[in-house]
Amino acid sequence: MAVVRYLLVTLLVIFVLGVSREGHAVIYKYVDEKGDILFADDLQKIPAQKRSSAVMVSGAEAAPEEAAAERAEAAAKVEEVRREQADARQRHANAFRTRLTISLSGAAAVVVVLFVMGNIDALRSHAKVRKRVRAGLIAGLAVFLLVMHVTDVIGLFRRTGGTVSGGFSGIQEQHLEGQIEEAQQGR
Repeated sequence: MAVVRYLLVTLLVIFVLGVSREGHAVIYKYVDEKGDILFADDLQKIPAQKRSSAVMVSGAEAAPEEAAAERAEAAAKVEEVRREQADARQRHANAFRTRLTISLSGAAAVVVVLFVMGNIDALRSHAKVRKRVRAGLIAGLAVFLLVMHVTDVIGLFRRTGGTVSGGFSGIQEQHLEGQIEEAQQGR
């Protein structure tokens, strides 16, 4: 009987101490670079650049007006970050489309020149010249394409870890997210 009483008293003390500790715990809320709302129980766990914008949501009595204003401010920050991310995605997509269009135009020009070269009667007897010009055009096109798209290829492999999963759309999404992160870190 004494053991049961001792056990009950111990559990009651643990329960009371646990409840009182939780009742006074301080919880902080902040918005990270991605626009996600995060919570922390210690101010030191919040990244240094985000501490000034952290809001205490538990452990201190706040007026309802202040809490509503804080929620509205946090929602506005989240919406602003989302708009910036969407703008960055759009800018990157437009730049990629422009590079792709230029690359396709350059490749088409090389094909046209090779076709015209093959149909010029004066060059038919000069096989060595045709061969060298053809090799030069193809090498020039390869260098042109490499220069135009090296950052795209490097970015894709850096974000996918050198593996391809989820098809082209998955790679493109990962690449765009990486570009957005780089742009936000560059600020």
